[in-house]
Amino acid sequence: MNRRRVIGGVGAALLTGNFSEAASADYNALISGQYANNLILQQVGGLYFQKDLTLGPSQYPWRLTLGQYNWMNDGHLTIFTGYWVFRTDAHQCWQAANDGGGGLDFWNQDGKAMGPPQDWELFNFEAANAAQGTVRIKHKNNSYIGLFGNNFTCSAGLSNAAVFNPVFSS
Repeated sequence: MNRRRVIGGVGAALLTGNFSEAASADYNALISGQYANNLILQQVGGLYFQKDLTLGPSQYPWRLTLGQYNWMNDGHLTIFTGYWVFRTDAHQCWQAANDGGGGLDFWNQDGKAMGPPQDWELFNFEAANAAQGTVRIKHKNNSYIGLFGNNFTCSAGLSNAAVFNPVFSS
């Protein structure tokens, strides 16, 4: 597979799949739900996940925050964990429309929310190909981030999930 150049030292290591020790540790932390830092998402093919939820040429750093939502249903507690994926220039994070299986939108579009996001906003990163350092992004209700046209949605299955090269902050 011919990969395009990624700006930054860690990105260069991702091109060949030969991770530096730091990149490997960041990748493992991301997959295990413990990476709380900025992250650029480059789709395999060279373009990037833009801040308007589309695919484009500009690198945009997303801020990953560890999230947890406790849901009580008929006396049974379910604890959802994952990442809240925030914009770095606004107090907004990804939200799976219809709790997954639909579009991808932003929580707190009007900027007035006082508390943290909830369960519709929780995502996890899973290995697509650990040797190449690629990931898929999965909503807590098992739908994946996919690319339809030029827009990212939260309605893909495993077979048509978007695959990304994560570019870690140094």
